[in-house]
Amino acid sequence: MDSRRFPPPRRQLPKQPAWREVALYKRSFANDASTVCWGDTPGCQAGSESIWLASSVLSALTDPGTGPHTGYMRIQVRYFAYFREQLGRSHDEVDLPDGSDVADLWQRCVGDHPRLPQLWGSTAVAINGEYAGREAPLHDGDEVAFLPPVSGGAPRCRLVDRRIDVAALEAEVGAARHGAIALFIGVVRETSPTGKPVQYLEYEAFDRMAVSEMDAIALQIDERWPGCSVAIEHRVGRLEIGEASVAIAVATPHRGAAFEACRFAIDRLKETVPIWKKEIFADGSQWVGMGA
Repeated sequence: MDSRRFPPPRRQLPKQPAWREVALYKRSFANDASTVCWGDTPGCQAGSESIWLASSVLSALTDPGTGPHTGYMRIQVRYFAYFREQLGRSHDEVDLPDGSDVADLWQRCVGDHPRLPQLWGSTAVAINGEYAGREAPLHDGDEVAFLPPVSGGAPRCRLVDRRIDVAALEAEVGAARHGAIALFIGVVRETSPTGKPVQYLEYEAFDRMAVSEMDAIALQIDERWPGCSVAIEHRVGRLEIGEASVAIAVATPHRGAAFEACRFAIDRLKETVPIWKKEIFADGSQWVGMGA
């Protein structure tokens, strides 16, 4: 007998009779649209009885209380940067038993990979665009993103695929009440931290979450330095040597607060915002933070 399940899970799931019936019905129907038969299923004959059986199975498919998905949930999974390249895909659709958590999903998705399982301790997790714990419970329809270590919304915080206009960013935060504007501009240098010549960089981001996290940084600055103005832009895509990858502008009534807030912004961005940097060399490439 055919032991396939429908829909096919990544790994063997507990046997459920309804899954077997649906799989065999689907196969037989595809081979001969005029014949509905479950092979050696007792009592399966051509004619009205077969049609009734087919109707019963189709009802099970569309009835969440009795169908083959009872006790299971479907999760959308996204991969970025180093993980995407290692797995050879950017997303998955995975069926898991009810009650599974993020750790179960990780094992299902990368358990057979030769290297990725050991990166679990440094992997961040987002569920539906929000950071989550590694043991967070999952629910049907969730979107889960596994985020490798980062290299490093609101209109004032943006991801852009064009050159950053620093003058426009400065003008955006300027106001008569401010006596100081501090600018931080990160630029692409010609060598990596190891001294290897770099030809260009590529930046990749989980866009929706990156903007949300940058805005969270701006809100923290608002709270710690009341009355300030802040704007942040980060590039994505290919950047040449000398181009600005990130620009932060902070305006405050006094210079001390401007310096402090600007330093706080870039430090937090490097820690929490899901943006990854890839260095391209003449003889290969490397995602920053992955050590290979």
